[in-house]
Amino acid sequence: MKIKLQKYLIAIVFITFLSAVVFAVAPSFRALADGELVYSKVLDFSESETTALLSPKKICRGEKYTAVNENNEKISVFDNVNGTKIAEFSIPATTFGEIQTYGDEDFLIVMNQVIYHLYFDGDELKADYLLDENDQPFGTNFDFNGRYLVVNHNTVTKLYTLSGIHATSFGENLASALNSPVAINDNDEIFYLNSENDLKTYSVNGVSKTVARNIDFSDRSVDMIATNYGVFYLGEDDALYFVSLPDGNEFSTPVKLDIDDSLYPDYDKYDLGNVIFPTGICLSDGKVLISDSSASAVQEFIITADNKLAFTGYAMADGKTAFNRISSDVKDVEKYKDTVAVADDFKITLFTDDGNVDLYSYTTFKNFFVGEVPERFALGNGKMLSYKDGKLSLTDIADGGSVLVSGTYSAADIFYQSGYFYVLSATTVYKINETDGEVSTAFTDVIGNVLAVDVFKTATAVINTVLSELKTDLIGDLYGIKTDGFYKYDKNAGTTELLFAAPHDLKSFALGFEDPSVYFVFNEGKTVYKTQSLGHRSVSSVAVPDNFNRKDAAINVSDLKLYSTNDNANLYSVDCSGNNFVFDSLSSRDNEYVLSASINVGNATFYALSGLKGVVLVNSAETEEIPVVLSDSPERLYVTTSVHMYALPVLTVSEENKLVSGENDYLLSRGKTLSTDGNAKFVFDGKEFYYCAFDSDNGTIYGYVPVLFTAEVLDDGKAVAKYTVKSVYAATVYADEDMTTELLAADENTKVRVYGANGNALKIAVLTNAGWVTGYVSADRIKDAPNHTVRNVLIIIVVAATLAGTASYFILRRKD
Repeated sequence: MKIKLQKYLIAIVFITFLSAVVFAVAPSFRALADGELVYSKVLDFSESETTALLSPKKICRGEKYTAVNENNEKISVFDNVNGTKIAEFSIPATTFGEIQTYGDEDFLIVMNQVIYHLYFDGDELKADYLLDENDQPFGTNFDFNGRYLVVNHNTVTKLYTLSGIHATSFGENLASALNSPVAINDNDEIFYLNSENDLKTYSVNGVSKTVARNIDFSDRSVDMIATNYGVFYLGEDDALYFVSLPDGNEFSTPVKLDIDDSLYPDYDKYDLGNVIFPTGICLSDGKVLISDSSASAVQEFIITADNKLAFTGYAMADGKTAFNRISSDVKDVEKYKDTVAVADDFKITLFTDDGNVDLYSYTTFKNFFVGEVPERFALGNGKMLSYKDGKLSLTDIADGGSVLVSGTYSAADIFYQSGYFYVLSATTVYKINETDGEVSTAFTDVIGNVLAVDVFKTATAVINTVLSELKTDLIGDLYGIKTDGFYKYDKNAGTTELLFAAPHDLKSFALGFEDPSVYFVFNEGKTVYKTQSLGHRSVSSVAVPDNFNRKDAAINVSDLKLYSTNDNANLYSVDCSGNNFVFDSLSSRDNEYVLSASINVGNATFYALSGLKGVVLVNSAETEEIPVVLSDSPERLYVTTSVHMYALPVLTVSEENKLVSGENDYLLSRGKTLSTDGNAKFVFDGKEFYYCAFDSDNGTIYGYVPVLFTAEVLDDGKAVAKYTVKSVYAATVYADEDMTTELLAADENTKVRVYGANGNALKIAVLTNAGWVTGYVSADRIKDAPNHTVRNVLIIIVVAATLAGTASYFILRRKD
């Protein structure tokens, strides 16, 4: 629920009547502690993922650290646990080659064709030669498997052992292609390219073999990685290839690992998730890291079972678009329930914030490419309305389908409330049904705010052009962004207070009616922040009254209050089992409700109303009381079919309003005697009820019983009811012959008693936990199954002399 208006609307003067001042000239300010907002990141990417990389050439991830060679100018090292950048090493060289891990914390690097040991001296990175009195390892490309170092220099590949950090050459030199990549796996098998571009393997024990023929590398300086089952390398078309180790004397055929485009649509529209100009590869924990100098990024992929590269969502890059990232040019942030939507200059991104956002799951994010990004948009219950160039587009969030709303508009803003989008223009407020896009006009929103007046009445004199956004909470108090901070306007008191001084320039915020969460985007964009410290009024800030859930005593009929709600009322379906109400969804309107509690929320009064769909919270200003009309009732009744007694005269499928005694229900058996005061019959939502009493071990118990389950006189024992037993398709059972009031739902193949038909309505009885319940179903819901029980069953209501005497008592009493 929100109101948000842009700067250029301030000059509108069509409103001629003004009321209380918003953002008054002399406001009373109250800032949060220290004037700072307590907030956290929602899209909390690490420093390594948000650092701008300068044309990354090589990448290496070790046990503790990840090192990136940036444009052959420096090496940046990041901690693997928290992603922080911990060191940087400037490369004093004109050429640079590979970088490999050495132990848990160190690296081996090439500078000017000399291999160095890169290590930490305190917090500082330093480099030393790998020296031996007889040999010094020169080369542009090398690899290290923890035991052996293999180096290619010009057209020769050499093998070294390392003792400490000292290298000693041994074995034969291998004739290789000029400055081609080399690799060694954990089985001590060396892979290199010979002068005929054949991929060869040579083991430390001297066994040589050709793996594949005529390999084309994209660049002789790129990486090649060896595993115990094959080799990964970058091919001439800038794609990743894999060559498996051959069986016998057969050669292997390289397999191209294309990007998996099945995981999410439009993958090729993003900066990340695709490979443009790869320069280096690294294997880590079964994942492939690829450095890309053109994308200025290092991206992480997994290899699928069908040999494709699937982007994990992890990347080292800044200012890049991806399925899980937003750009720096954010336009707006919106929310509905736990769905947050952010519009930037590229797309609209939706994600679910359930308190633990999975940044790397495709199911967390949904992206919409709507041509040009809309100037305005709002998020509703499963729908999104966007505005661009005079056109309104209604988008289904589930399938992405969009339809244009009829007409041409000049939308200053769009916001959502209870099934409707409100579009504010210079002269009109349009109301658009989110279900079918039907357009009508309105002047106020559903909580009575005069939309234009609330903003314009002091805009010219006070707000001028510094107010960038304005929204309202559950009770209509207003919240807005000014250049110096975030403000609240108390509509009832007419005062304005500074909630916090802006730590950055606020770009947009989303404040919902469901919970205390407020989402912010600052001008730097890139991520979304969240706070729950503002204390704005929301459904979850409303306390459940004492004894609200008490079901061991009914509301006395003299205190019973019935209400209807306005057509466009905000009806918040809630769970009320805890200390505070929990928002579930926006509810459709019932015909009538029973008042369960009246609750003061700030300067407003809310009603907790019980209806056929459960409990809803609603502003009392959006309701109208319905008189309870009591009529004559028998002073004595009996129960004809087992039925519960209810604390409220509201029958729901879950029977949440039934009377209880500890863990036991007040289930009234057939023949149970009830009493009334003779004036206790009334109608609620088309169904008749008695407010009545019965005697129990706990004393006299009062409550509500549907008239449908009672009779004024006990049967004399001669009544016969004929029925057949049938199975049903999944069916709705109704309380009335017109089949307008739902009573309960019957599952597929439920056995029911069928008594007879009245047109298309069949009278049936369904066995429930409360006993046999009588109602009506559509004839087409009955299966034509064989009859499995005896027809013409005699229902004997009175089975003993005592009950016969009771019947006589009722009959004689009637004659009196």
